[in-house]
Amino acid sequence: MKIPSLSRYFLIVFMSIPIILFLYAFSVFYIMALFHTEYAPGYSYWKFKMLQPGLSEEEVIAQVGQPIQILPRMNCDSTFYMEECVAEPGRVDWWYSRQDSSDTHYFVRRLEMRNHRVVNILSELYVD
Repeated sequence: MKIPSLSRYFLIVFMSIPIILFLYAFSVFYIMALFHTEYAPGYSYWKFKMLQPGLSEEEVIAQVGQPIQILPRMNCDSTFYMEECVAEPGRVDWWYSRQDSSDTHYFVRRLEMRNHRVVNILSELYVD
């Protein structure tokens, strides 16, 4: 059975609406994050992109500089309450970005370190 051309037109328009809305929402989040992310001094997107798991702390500092913040890696698997979380020995998170004073979207740039070596690199858009 052949679909009439007018029905096909409406079907195409109807199916494209969710795609257009998704692209619009994502672009708004992305643009807002551009203005609400604070980076560590000397941070560069391309230098951060070149980091790999296994690098030592010294190699990371030589490539991208000092992090904006260093926090202990917390283990909260056994509890619902943040105050009951336990710091994991030998594990810290090096943050190369943070949210500015506003409470909105921002770009996360974080390194998970274990025993002074990079084990995971996190680079994502945080949507609040």
